[in-house]
Amino acid sequence: MPKLRYKDSGEKKKKKKEKKEKKSSRRSRSPSHRAHYKPPVYYENEEGWIPPIDSQKEQDDWNERLFQAMGEDEGSQAFFSQYEDYSSSTKPRNEPSSVNEMTDEEYRRYIEKGMWTKQNAEAIALEEKRKEEKEKRRKKREEEKARQDAAEAEARRVAAVYDQLRKLQKNAESRGTYEEKWATLDKAETITQKSMVWPCRGIIPTLQNIREFLINPQDSTKENRLRLRREQLRYHPDKILQRVLPKFKGTTEEQEKLKMRVNEVSGWLNELWTEMNHK
Repeated sequence: MPKLRYKDSGEKKKKKKEKKEKKSSRRSRSPSHRAHYKPPVYYENEEGWIPPIDSQKEQDDWNERLFQAMGEDEGSQAFFSQYEDYSSSTKPRNEPSSVNEMTDEEYRRYIEKGMWTKQNAEAIALEEKRKEEKEKRRKKREEEKARQDAAEAEARRVAAVYDQLRKLQKNAESRGTYEEKWATLDKAETITQKSMVWPCRGIIPTLQNIREFLINPQDSTKENRLRLRREQLRYHPDKILQRVLPKFKGTTEEQEKLKMRVNEVSGWLNELWTEMNHK
């Protein structure tokens, strides 16, 4: 006759349960097992029996064990005090304004970030120092470049001033020579293409050459207008051709070039007069 088997007494199950709880508690406090912690099973798998599930209670137990373990490693009050100030001025966009408004997952990430920051404080400080030094070097280069640009701009300005003064001096000398040439031209018995006088420093007149020759920035507007008006009358096509053509010695082609040049100079003088009276 087979022997009868009796179920284990409640005392044996209770000891087995306490043994599992102690083992799981030690694992939850160990940093190496903290991320892989699995809640203990408080029941035995028996056929036909479904244990009750309380997910919220399990989550609360897990959070409590996690915080206890972190408190033992870092010191509970000292550790949590540095993460309690979570003001809205430093929080990223779309994140809760306080710890109480965080979900469990958000709070877990928040704690992990704080722990990582504390553990890597030295590396973070070195990186910030490197960035500050890099920013200082960048600002120093920009300041040096700005000084060089300012110095070059000042040198160009001074050179332009001296260049303008030299032009004015040469123009003044040229105007004196210009009047002497006209006096000689009036006394000459014959006039050639080369001996013709134009209101500019160069041999071939242009609008810019005539402007620089007749308009002196250091003179008053009245003086410049009188000078320009005198040249307008002098180079009026009808007057100058009557004055020059009877003495002009040259081919028909040269005479046509002379007439064309007179018309160009007269037109440029009229343009300068219009510019001056519209300022």
